[in-house]
Amino acid sequence: MKEKHPEHHKKLADYAMVFELTSRLAHFTNEKEVVTEVFDFFTSLCAANTVSYLGFVNGEPQELEISSSTAINGEEMKNRLTFFRGDYQWTDSGKGFTIRIPYGEETLGVLEVDEISFPEYREHYLNLAINTINVVALAISNSRIFEELEERIKERTGELVQANASLLQEIREHEEAHKELRESEMRYRSVTESANEGIVSVDKSGKIISWNNAASDIFGYSTQTIMDKPLSLLIPEERNESGFALIARFINDDGEMRSGNFLEVVGRRQNGERFPMEISLASWWADDERYVTGIIRDISNRRRVESELNRLVRAIEHTAETILITDTEGVIIYVNPAFEKTTGYTREDAIGKTPNIIKSGKQDRAFYKKMWGAIKRGRIWSGRIVNKRKDGSLVEEHVTIYPVFDSQGKMDTYVALKRDITREVRLTRAKDYFTSVTSHELRTPLTKLGLVRLLLTKVKKRTSESSNLDDARSVLEDSIIDFDRIISAALLFSDLTLAPNRESFQYANIDLALQYCVESAKASILAENRDVKILFTGFSRGIRIKCDHEMIQKALTEVISNAIKYTPDGKSVRITGSVKGDRPVVEVLDEGIGIPTDTLEEVFEPFFSLADHKKHVTSKYLFLGVGVGMGLTIAKLIMEYHDGSLILASSGKNLGTKAIVTFQSLL
Repeated sequence: MKEKHPEHHKKLADYAMVFELTSRLAHFTNEKEVVTEVFDFFTSLCAANTVSYLGFVNGEPQELEISSSTAINGEEMKNRLTFFRGDYQWTDSGKGFTIRIPYGEETLGVLEVDEISFPEYREHYLNLAINTINVVALAISNSRIFEELEERIKERTGELVQANASLLQEIREHEEAHKELRESEMRYRSVTESANEGIVSVDKSGKIISWNNAASDIFGYSTQTIMDKPLSLLIPEERNESGFALIARFINDDGEMRSGNFLEVVGRRQNGERFPMEISLASWWADDERYVTGIIRDISNRRRVESELNRLVRAIEHTAETILITDTEGVIIYVNPAFEKTTGYTREDAIGKTPNIIKSGKQDRAFYKKMWGAIKRGRIWSGRIVNKRKDGSLVEEHVTIYPVFDSQGKMDTYVALKRDITREVRLTRAKDYFTSVTSHELRTPLTKLGLVRLLLTKVKKRTSESSNLDDARSVLEDSIIDFDRIISAALLFSDLTLAPNRESFQYANIDLALQYCVESAKASILAENRDVKILFTGFSRGIRIKCDHEMIQKALTEVISNAIKYTPDGKSVRITGSVKGDRPVVEVLDEGIGIPTDTLEEVFEPFFSLADHKKHVTSKYLFLGVGVGMGLTIAKLIMEYHDGSLILASSGKNLGTKAIVTFQSLL
């Protein structure tokens, strides 16, 4: 038989040394020991005069920097290896190589082997290093994990630490290869059996060759039952598709998945139950055969908690009430979409600020001192607050603030639950006012009807006095108009209070509605002998929205008539329709008496009037004529009911007023 080439014997011996290294690395729990073992290995394997190592944590070089050569300056080595890029490269001397130690996407360290005595074998040594480096990475990673675990479980693992120290000492005292291998296996089993995660190893064909207690707890199989069974028994292909294919390619060394990466897949227990799990894979070699070990975590509880949190978040995000969360210093850390809709501030506007951004100034310091005093003592506070929207308009809210405590009983956040009661308050005030004022308002038409009765009595006695009949008819018509106006207002308030079903809304052309209101106003100006000019520019196109057409027309009529009523003869009212963003907007700008800035919000209060209440008239267009005082109140309620708004702007007395009517989004 022909004798094998000596070079072949050398490579076989080298592979045997690699196998011994991978076996020994399993029992080291200290990174420096791992690196020292690697140093000894490469010094012996490659007959290298210089071996250098620089560790990295989270991409930053760490203090652990070691070189087997005292001739190498530590700072120079650190600078060179810190800026190393790629997986490997030849050294400048050409007598060695530099190789990265990867773990998933992370670089654990950089190893440099230089001044190899037999540089003609450098490619052979590099290939051995590449085949070994994943085991080295796993050993370094495990050593770091052990160092972290050692701190956290110090009290509970005193006896284990002592036993491990004795075991390590015994291993050092015995140099025989078979003894080291046996002790290494004991160490490996001790670690795997005490781990909380399942640890499963398979061969290249995907058959299970090792299994720890945690894996039995997760899947329900005993070690005897599962040995030599295919991995697909635990990770069914039909429920994982691409995930299982990725694992299979990794087992077959297809390079599709790096060691250390976590992959989410569906696991299957012995009873057939499916459950979500994470698996991290690492490969290793023994007897020239490649094996793969998976660290498995059952994430069922985590998914259950996440699902509950997601449901809670969805509920909070979709609730109509405003929810605002602050830290104990009052800094906003969360707002829901209802906050954005109510205040006009976006989430980005609010987070990082304090609730002072919506403070209106309507409450004094004593109010806030009392409120903060209650919640800082851990009590629930509830009350009404008038806040200010981003556009400057006011919103009245019913607010309940709950202190929230952490698991140690320490207060860490405040949760404010707020409900917009602006409309309710206005309607309540309106109903109260309406109840108290209606009796007064009805007295005038009743008095007129009494006069009609007297006049008709006279007519009965002297039918020749036709002027009395005309007076009686005029008074009767005025009374009917008054009654009709009061009853119409009452019915409209009733409709708004009862909140009619929006499903009854129909699509209507608001451009035509606006034109109708403008033309009606022009006709009324002529009938009242007023000298007010209407300057009208309608929408550039037909705008259709879903609404109660009569209500929208009523709101526009009230806004336009209000502008005319407070504009002196010889002046003008400009009416413009446009689309701003995705919302139709009608602007009514008059040259009237204006509104003092401190009474802009009061204008929308029921029965408010800038004119003398004693000068009550039936006409809506007579200059400074006083009606019931409900027109703008009703108009604002109508627009808010249609998800729109009505705001007024004025620079002050005799400087005119602009009414801005904004409709709901066209989207």
